[in-house]
Amino acid sequence: MQAEGTLQLVAEIAVAFAGFTSIIAVFGNRGGEGWSEREAVYLHMLVEYSIIVLLSALFPLVLWNGGLSEGAVWRLACGVQAVQISVYYLVRYRTLREDRSHIGTAWVWRSYLAIDGTFVMLLAGNALFVPEADDTLFVAHLFWLVIGMALTFAGALTPIWKREP
Repeated sequence: MQAEGTLQLVAEIAVAFAGFTSIIAVFGNRGGEGWSEREAVYLHMLVEYSIIVLLSALFPLVLWNGGLSEGAVWRLACGVQAVQISVYYLVRYRTLREDRSHIGTAWVWRSYLAIDGTFVMLLAGNALFVPEADDTLFVAHLFWLVIGMALTFAGALTPIWKREP
């Protein structure tokens, strides 16, 4: 499997973002005033994204070691990732919709979700209709999720930086 190194790198990035989230959670809460609802949502989303990316990156490796052919591994991985991301956004949609604190940057999030929705449709199509799928679309979507983690990380840090010490 040629993508093994790439998948391990993405898994390491996901763990690093989860670690940085822990640092933010511990040291960013100055003065004991607690986290605002927006900050808590962003921190939760960052941990959730990290877990999703970590599991998504490791899933094809587990399938590959299970003896499946490379085409079957990528078809199954694409299908599982399409379902996983769809369920995540359905569950998370209410929270994202109710959070009005990022109105000025709403276009960024809407654009991200539109592109991610396109990826999900392509992943589902890859899983259903391409007999010998390869790793290209799956890995591209993993990197797109890493971009989502970076945006969420920036969204989590912005209100913390604006606080008075």
